[in-house]
Amino acid sequence: MARKAKRAVTNSERGNAKNQDQKGLEKTHKGTNLLILRSDLTNSKTYGVKVAEIPQEWEIYRHLVKERIDRNVTTVWLDIAGNHDNFDEVGHFHFKANAVQSSFTISRTADPVRVSGLGGQNITLLPVDASLKPGIRAYNFLGYLPGDEFKSLRKAAEEAHSRGDIIIFYGHYPTSTIVSSNDLGKLLSAGAVYICGHLHTGFGMANHMWTRYPNGLMELELSDWAHTHRYRILAIDDGRLTWMDVTHPTWPVVLISSVRRSSRGDGLFQYFVRLLVFTDEEIDAVSVRADDNLGHWITCIHGFGPLYSATVEIQYETWEHPANEQEFIKNIQVLVGNTSGTKTLLRVGMAGAGFEYPTPSPVSALILTVKLHDIVSAFIAEHVIQTILC
Repeated sequence: MARKAKRAVTNSERGNAKNQDQKGLEKTHKGTNLLILRSDLTNSKTYGVKVAEIPQEWEIYRHLVKERIDRNVTTVWLDIAGNHDNFDEVGHFHFKANAVQSSFTISRTADPVRVSGLGGQNITLLPVDASLKPGIRAYNFLGYLPGDEFKSLRKAAEEAHSRGDIIIFYGHYPTSTIVSSNDLGKLLSAGAVYICGHLHTGFGMANHMWTRYPNGLMELELSDWAHTHRYRILAIDDGRLTWMDVTHPTWPVVLISSVRRSSRGDGLFQYFVRLLVFTDEEIDAVSVRADDNLGHWITCIHGFGPLYSATVEIQYETWEHPANEQEFIKNIQVLVGNTSGTKTLLRVGMAGAGFEYPTPSPVSALILTVKLHDIVSAFIAEHVIQTILC
């Protein structure tokens, strides 16, 4: 029976796009899709010159969101304001009127959302809203997290940790651009990852903008959709974070979320592999095998949405590679067949499957770790002084 692959990011659930309460800690969402938009939701530029918010852009955003959620009512849509969404606005008027997470109208922070991971462990997603209010142009290149907001975020993280949840923080501003009197990096290190935007490709100098700090914090930037059409698929399976960046349109897309190895004796090993498969057509079947010369294609079992799994047996007398999960993934092949009759063969490799993170460039590590808020603050202060003197 043909199955339509869902274009998703992780597991979750979404009801009504605008009116349904998203207090995720009252209900654990299972088995559906989650989409995180780290902003900017709009561009607010005319011929390269920044202007105030453009109502037509917000109308387009609201229309597209409604259209997508009407097609898949189970998708949780998590949007958060960026600096482009708040140019010269006192109270985020356009964001409040058009965004899905309208609970920002009540307080600075949207509600935490709790979802179920692929391995059954719960995940709590916590928003980091550092957008300036009001969002005066130029100044809102930096974010600001006040003390009360920091305390609320810390309390939510402590509650999630006490339940044994994996924590994912998401926001618009990287930590290097957030002004805070508290140790934000230490707080975020309690999570598996902090997903952010704003700097995108580091002013065009870094393709993979991510870094891992000495305290364990993993901070992931992502190129903007407007110019590069790049998006990220992220999954947590059995407590392990896997992710990969994809340039649209690229089909099919395969992310290997989990590989477990066990010995059957007499040199026989079993690999249990789970993978997420996305296409722009209806999927007829997904098959895997290890290397060109080993064994036959094994048809994967479909779980739900984009999730497939298979068990691959390997006799190491005929296997020329070390007996570990990494070497298995380096040599795995995936065959995706669609109902149209087309078939695509992928030799994904570790980086291509998301199982091994791409090497961050020295430039990205520098941009994400240098305290840009100190540099920019000094520049803005000098500009203000010169303006006053003139």
